[in-house]
Amino acid sequence: MTKEERKDAINRLQDAKDGYKEYLTDEVLDAAMKALEQEPKQVELEGDGYAYGTNEIVYDFGKCPICGWEFEEGDKDWEEPYCCHCGQKLKWFDNEAESEDDE
Repeated sequence: MTKEERKDAINRLQDAKDGYKEYLTDEVLDAAMKALEQEPKQVELEGDGYAYGTNEIVYDFGKCPICGWEFEEGDKDWEEPYCCHCGQKLKWFDNEAESEDDE
């Protein structure tokens, strides 16, 4: 999500709050806005083997850099954009586009 898309999403959340006061409380809106404004943090990845033929490391464990929540490849939360425990925005692999946030 680019910076412009984040700003647009925050503006839409603010506009929607007026029509959905019973659902979009200040606390919910603040949490959503905080999550949208976050810069992603790199997941601490671990691997214990190499891909056949390419000798590239295969990552099968990860840890949230903020709360230490552990992820295992194959679990439903593997490669999710946010930590399911603390809500930190995550970056999973070095090759993920960083240029999107610079636009």
